[in-house]
Amino acid sequence: MNKLILVIVILGYLAVLFGIATLAERFRKKGKQILPQSMIYALSMAVFCTAWTFFGSIGSAARGGLGFLPVYLGPTIFMPLIAFVLLKLIRICKSQRITSIADFISSRYGKNISLGVIVALFCIVGIVPYIAIQLKAISASVNLLTQYSNTQNVLWTDTTFYTAIGLAIFISIYGIRNVDTTERHAGVITAIAFESIVKLLVFLIIGVYVCYYLFPNVSSIYRESLAIESFKNHFVLHEKMSVFSWFLISLVSALAILLLPRQFQVAVVENTNEHHVRKAMWLFPLYLFLINLFVLPVALAGVMSFPKGIDLDMLLLQFPIQHQHPGVALLVFIGGFSAATGMVIVELIALTIMISNHISIPILLRWSKFQAGKNDLTKFILLSRRGGVFVLILLAYLFEKSVAEQNSLVSIGLISFAAVAQFAPAVIFGLFWKKANRKAAVTSIVVGFAIWFFTLVIPSLTSNYHALKDICDHGLFHLSILKPTALFGLTTLDSIGHGIFWSLFLNILSFVVISFHTQAGAEETHQAILFVDVNSHQFNEVTIWKGSTSFIDIQQLLNNFLGIERTKVLLEGYANRHSILIQEQQEADYRIVSFAERILGGVIGSASSRLMISSVTKDEKVSIQEVLSIVKESQQIIELNKELRKKSQELSKASNELSHVNEQLKRMDELKNEFLYTVTHELRTPLTSIRALSEIVHDNPDMDEEQKQTYLNVIIRETEKLSHLITQVLNLEKYESGRQKIYPSSFDLKIWVIEIIQSLKPLSDERSIEIKLICPDALILLHADKDLIAQVVYNLLSNAIKYADSQIELFIQPSLDDIEVIVSDDGVGVDEPNKELLFDKFYQSKQHQLQKPEGSGLGLAICKRIIELHHGKIWVENNEGKGARFIFAIPIIH
Repeated sequence: MNKLILVIVILGYLAVLFGIATLAERFRKKGKQILPQSMIYALSMAVFCTAWTFFGSIGSAARGGLGFLPVYLGPTIFMPLIAFVLLKLIRICKSQRITSIADFISSRYGKNISLGVIVALFCIVGIVPYIAIQLKAISASVNLLTQYSNTQNVLWTDTTFYTAIGLAIFISIYGIRNVDTTERHAGVITAIAFESIVKLLVFLIIGVYVCYYLFPNVSSIYRESLAIESFKNHFVLHEKMSVFSWFLISLVSALAILLLPRQFQVAVVENTNEHHVRKAMWLFPLYLFLINLFVLPVALAGVMSFPKGIDLDMLLLQFPIQHQHPGVALLVFIGGFSAATGMVIVELIALTIMISNHISIPILLRWSKFQAGKNDLTKFILLSRRGGVFVLILLAYLFEKSVAEQNSLVSIGLISFAAVAQFAPAVIFGLFWKKANRKAAVTSIVVGFAIWFFTLVIPSLTSNYHALKDICDHGLFHLSILKPTALFGLTTLDSIGHGIFWSLFLNILSFVVISFHTQAGAEETHQAILFVDVNSHQFNEVTIWKGSTSFIDIQQLLNNFLGIERTKVLLEGYANRHSILIQEQQEADYRIVSFAERILGGVIGSASSRLMISSVTKDEKVSIQEVLSIVKESQQIIELNKELRKKSQELSKASNELSHVNEQLKRMDELKNEFLYTVTHELRTPLTSIRALSEIVHDNPDMDEEQKQTYLNVIIRETEKLSHLITQVLNLEKYESGRQKIYPSSFDLKIWVIEIIQSLKPLSDERSIEIKLICPDALILLHADKDLIAQVVYNLLSNAIKYADSQIELFIQPSLDDIEVIVSDDGVGVDEPNKELLFDKFYQSKQHQLQKPEGSGLGLAICKRIIELHHGKIWVENNEGKGARFIFAIPIIH
């Protein structure tokens, strides 16, 4: 491909980014937006997927199969926890006007400048190589497309150099426009969201192109590769890629979502609404899934299609070049270029903010010729940030030319992930543990980065430096336990997992040990409360500042950073909201000073803002006792509020329970009335019959003997009904009072059930109901009260006969623990809402075809009490087709 065409494409793409950013900025000023803000937020988080993902994942899969997955499984699996931590980070950063990961750690541990410098420097060391691999991906794809090799390493003929300069210019124009870094970069973030869409669409298109155009389908690729013996290792873990290594890589990948400077920028600093995190919780994992959908099949297809020795990271681009499809090749380049530039843009914005706030500004503030409140720093801050962009891009370019060319995209990317993971203990403990302190944070970060450098960076530089190769082969000071790839004799992990394990383990260990053995300072204690208890609004106005300064000095200080008009609006607005009287020549209210410090924190970082405020105030030291007193007082307020909320909830719960009990009592009263009506009706009917027939017999002594016998038989039957009803009422009373005893014995349940079925045969024949017994042929031995269990089976079967249409099935199902008896009918079934009420003593199931409920409503209640006496359980279910199933289970006594 002609190099001029490629240059035009690159310039055209950058022009599109400029256009989208400009349009988004104009829309923002009008209160409009190109896409829903939640969608832009979720897509901007996909800046996580860089050239490493677009090109490197396929290269990794081609070398080791499934080894590429942990990088994307980690963020997906841990997303609920990430979202939980992310929400707290967002709330803290909004309330404290925090602008970077360095600012967060520095602010949490007493607004310490030294800690901010350490974090900023380590971020640069860890992230510059990551930026370099983006430039490497661009360089390699350009060279492959143009068949160009810059063998002479001439700067002015290197396309990568000009691309890097173009990105630096774009960032300087759109990424660094205001000194207040808490202001949202609407244009840049919209451009990043656009790039996320581009790289995903291109990757899916190329995946379909390879798997369904160059090859028949994905299945055929897998079949062909499985037929090759050497390819079978692509479907299993590498021998050293243990499950523990997968976990470690997944863990640092999940942490990278929070701790990478660019991720912190888009996910925390650029967040405009906490609710956007909800959409990101599902959209971001979905994005990761889609962009990895074709990785393995494309990698396998590439290894089968191209000879050994080819750059595996560029496999995606090799396909269209090999098959002479320049249009497709150009599309691949645009996708990879989009993935690389998105990362570089946001990463450089985040890093330059850190450099300016934690290195440049503190140096300036300590310069003897500088006087706070009398120097306009706006131009200096903007110049230092824009200069930082060019310095960082140059460092990344030099690293790419000297080191990155000899290493894979994935290996360098994972090393950068492991680097930022060293901030995890300081951040996570700082969010949830008040005892965490500055000494622990400094020590753990330094220890973690030292081990990271020794175990991960040194082995990656051995091809360039012979002395480092000697250390890797024989150990530091020729001690085998100090080998970078086998530290303390650990040889069971791959090199990346090994480095991650030792660096994080020693990092966390040092943090916890030092936190337990050292005491936090006054400022640290105050900051710990603000961060850990960020959801307790009482702490937001707590201050431990006791200095004094004039309002005019505070105003002049803010004028130098924000301008006269904006300073006036901010200070007057805050004063009005808090009923503070502003008098320029008098001492400033402590709340105005604290507010000014937070405003400056958004411009120059929390540590530098504290230093700046201190330079115009006469500070008085605050004792730890005073801090503890403030903490104690605030905690008492919180505890009181918690207790009040708890009591309120308890009262509400009790009120709801009383209302529920009252409703139950009303319902039971209604059921009891209905029961009494039914029982009296049942008593009255046979009594009326008995009385009438008895009077007829009494008044007709000459009645025919056969007629008299018929009447007497009816009287006897009606008397038995009365007796049965009274017996049921008395039995239920015995069960509920606990006076009923059981007399267990062992018997064959199957034989006993058969006898019950035979006794009910006349009743079932009368209604043309067939009763089937389904059970094992073997002896079914049950230890229970034989007569009571017979009563349960009899009641269930007689009930089923009332409601069945044509058939009843009785199942006996013995198991190791219990014996289940199931009575299933094909009737109308049971109303779902009333299933639990069937076993209440006053409840009667009403059927549409009956004028009144059948029976007294005591049978199932008695069955339930009998089964409970045997420590069993009874319940009802609706059949899937038609009818109901009454089931009881009696435990087997072993």
